[in-house]
Amino acid sequence: MNFFNPESKVMIFLGRITDYLILTLLWVICSIPIFTIGASTTAMFYTSFKILDDEDSYVTRCFFKSFKENFKQSTLLWLVAVAALLFFIVDFQFYSQLEQGTMRFIGLVVFGFLLVLFAITMLYLFPYVSRFHCTFKQSIKISLLLGIRHLPTTIILIVVDAVIIFACLYYLVLFMFLPGFLCLANSFLIRRVFKKYMPEKEEIPDDDSFLTIEEIEARDAELAEAEAAVAEADDMDTENSADVPVDCDNEDSVENE
Repeated sequence: MNFFNPESKVMIFLGRITDYLILTLLWVICSIPIFTIGASTTAMFYTSFKILDDEDSYVTRCFFKSFKENFKQSTLLWLVAVAALLFFIVDFQFYSQLEQGTMRFIGLVVFGFLLVLFAITMLYLFPYVSRFHCTFKQSIKISLLLGIRHLPTTIILIVVDAVIIFACLYYLVLFMFLPGFLCLANSFLIRRVFKKYMPEKEEIPDDDSFLTIEEIEARDAELAEAEAAVAEADDMDTENSADVPVDCDNEDSVENE
């Protein structure tokens, strides 16, 4: 086996590691102004999806292409997310300082519920914006719906992210690779969710098309009806073959022989 063959699995694996190291470096550099973190995160996911789909090997070009195209929307979403996070911090401090009682309990329950919804939305928000064209409100709404609809995947994402963050904090040498590790793990899982809502490329050439949840349900219903019709036709054929009359005289003659 030729170790240095570009087509070998070892070289492909090393190439992917290099791509994500470059991607991490680009994300860190472009996130330095802080307010650009949203655009950098969107660009990182866009490039990661391209890497996993083997669509483009030029990491830097992909990154800055998405960074430029999605800068305005991603930056606005990031600022809104920061404002929401500050609200949660203030809200938590307010209710945690209240005396034990019904108001404190209800406040913390509502706080926890909203925080969970916020976390679910954030898991899918920037990956969604990186992959599909949508409005500001649609991106938030669909991200939340995807997280709830695919709750098992969402739970796995939370667990995997927590493990990666804990590992990087425990082994500080890995902390510099944290953005790349998180992006790779999340991209791999979220990509499987996105593919369920993407039409076949031979049907719609634009790979940025996205089927809504209602369209997916309608498509699944049509497939279920077609399968039920086929099953019903098979059952009718079986019943008809069972109802074919038997020539008793011929049977008796055979037995006599």
